[in-house]
Amino acid sequence: MPRKSRKNTTTTEPKPLPNSPYKVGLYARLSVGDAIETQIALLRQYVSEQTDMIEAGLYQDIAQTGTNFNRPGFIKLLDDIKAKKINCIVVKDLSRFGRNYIETGNYLECVFPFMGVRFVAIGDNYDSNYPSTGDDLMLPLKNLINEVYAKDISKKVRSQYEMKRKRGEFCGTFAPYGYIKQGNVLVVDDYAARVVKQIFRLVLEGHSTHAIAAFLNESKILPPNRHRYEQGLLKGEKHSKCKQWYKSVVKRIIQNPTYTGRLEQGKYRIEDTHPAIIDDATFESVQKLRTYTFCVKT
Repeated sequence: MPRKSRKNTTTTEPKPLPNSPYKVGLYARLSVGDAIETQIALLRQYVSEQTDMIEAGLYQDIAQTGTNFNRPGFIKLLDDIKAKKINCIVVKDLSRFGRNYIETGNYLECVFPFMGVRFVAIGDNYDSNYPSTGDDLMLPLKNLINEVYAKDISKKVRSQYEMKRKRGEFCGTFAPYGYIKQGNVLVVDDYAARVVKQIFRLVLEGHSTHAIAAFLNESKILPPNRHRYEQGLLKGEKHSKCKQWYKSVVKRIIQNPTYTGRLEQGKYRIEDTHPAIIDDATFESVQKLRTYTFCVKT
């Protein structure tokens, strides 16, 4: 009788199919130059072509870094896995899932197998249901490349912001209340600027931040985030319901040197980068008054 080979011939065979189709969670993460809708369409097309999969949920993270896994969409995906709503994850490629080499490897090699979750990365031709792909030395290499790429991009972004700060360009996401952001330049928002001037005047008249906030609320003046919502700068129902001024908001305004026409960002202080709403003398007087009031109370 011919001797049978002892070589393992099962490594390229897929695991047995479940009795029912895999309940798939589609996961997409926004990347520069890669529309989230394009990712979702690709994922749905892939699942529709599989005989052992059905879509059970869509999870997405927009403007979220891939270097950590504390993302709202991903956390919701994990919650649904624990609730047995999902037992398979499909992503466009490994970089959409994560760019942290150690964390990505931990999920693929430990967490998901323990939870009985199948993982598919379409672009990387990876399917955890096929053991041969799990032994592919290219998988950890791709994870490492993704992490290095993320760190390189992060370094370049920091460098770009450093140059912008040095040139006196505004780098914040939203302009301070009283201004509108146009590119990297601040221009005066006439309505909000009048409110800012009124706040500084009330401080000089001896009113507390608490009293000023109460006055603004009684006057039906929209607080900063509601004002941004009305301008279309902020989205979401919570901002549409924002109606109250708080003393902490008033305090941030009277402490902000941006209103004098200078930008203080990081280690850089650049004068005359934009129109001033409050003159230097008024700003300094308010700071001295606040310091004096604090010392008396303590």
